[in-house]
Amino acid sequence: MVVRTDTGKVHVSLDEGSKWTVLPAPDYAEHTPTEFLSIIRHPYFEDYAYFVPRDGKTALYTDDEARTTRVIRLPSVPALHPPLRFHPEYPDWLLFMGKCTDPQCSAQGFVSRDHGLHWDTIHGALGPAGCAFLRTDRAHKPHRQSIACARHIDTGGDVVVSTDWFRTEHTLVSNATDFAIFGEFLL
Repeated sequence: MVVRTDTGKVHVSLDEGSKWTVLPAPDYAEHTPTEFLSIIRHPYFEDYAYFVPRDGKTALYTDDEARTTRVIRLPSVPALHPPLRFHPEYPDWLLFMGKCTDPQCSAQGFVSRDHGLHWDTIHGALGPAGCAFLRTDRAHKPHRQSIACARHIDTGGDVVVSTDWFRTEHTLVSNATDFAIFGEFLL
């Protein structure tokens, strides 16, 4: 069990709530966050959870039910909630929605294929839905690299899709401001 308090502290119980301890910090981290904005459980790999800080670009994650934690460097400060999205087959593939450096842009998307060691920008000026892998635990037909993003532009927005990490893209729906994936359906 993992809980976040109203002050942003995270506590862990490994015995169904009988005893609680503070989330363990990694031994090797120079700066470890102690206040967290959110806890995000990986929907496809149950031992994984991510602890996103209130500010800063250093987050923690666990892959062993919060017995230990490791550092993951984020490409920017989180912009959308939840800021991380996950692939159903590859736990190292992550999407992150972070703040833009351009004041005209509220959020931009990043992808990592090595669990946050390297991040590539995939899309700027995102709408509220951000980006998501199209492949889910129930939708197996989309290409493994398929990503959809809600692109925000001054006149509205579009839902765009790419199968090559946004080297190329095509517009799936014009004049759309948001999308959601439910099982095998894109709404």
